[in-house]
Amino acid sequence: MSRIVPAEELNLIERVISEYPEGIWISALEKMLHHDRRRKHRAGLQARS
Repeated sequence: MSRIVPAEELNLIERVISEYPEGIWISALEKMLHHDRRRKHRAGLQARS
């Protein structure tokens, strides 16, 4: 089932892909997106402390 992707997530994907003009493996893209989400989550938790 398809889902609506938030503009923020699409912008992140676009930014990551643009750094690799020769192409990027989907596994590398997934790893980078996961890392970015964890970094933002940690920053949000620290801001709440």
